[in-house]
Amino acid sequence: MIDKALADTGYQIEKTDTHAGGSQLDEAHCTKLLTDKLSQFRAAKLVVTDRLHGMILCLLSGTPCLVLPNANHKIRQTQLDWLGGHPRLVFLELEEIADIATFIDSLLSVPHGTMDESPVDIAEYDDLKKALVAI
Repeated sequence: MIDKALADTGYQIEKTDTHAGGSQLDEAHCTKLLTDKLSQFRAAKLVVTDRLHGMILCLLSGTPCLVLPNANHKIRQTQLDWLGGHPRLVFLELEEIADIATFIDSLLSVPHGTMDESPVDIAEYDDLKKALVAI
């Protein structure tokens, strides 16, 4: 359903995965994998994902992101609790799939961010930081 909706937009689509494979990867290899994935995301005009890591990589790379719900709700809650209102991040409900082209066009009009800008305002979490330090 989502694949068809994306194909119907007429945009070129490249599928990728954030899973690196294996659990015995050394630090240098992990660094290269992360750098390559960030570069891939940065080069994209837009990323459509239902994965938390995909959403986070979009924020870090400054790439607009259309976020889809998934079965475990982590991505929805992270977006709602921590990242709501971010200009390059839009959460699409399943019942809105028919309008996916509208959401894509809207996000494509949002400029990329820079790799050095923080995706969140750290000052918003001062109370949480104080509470954690007090524990």
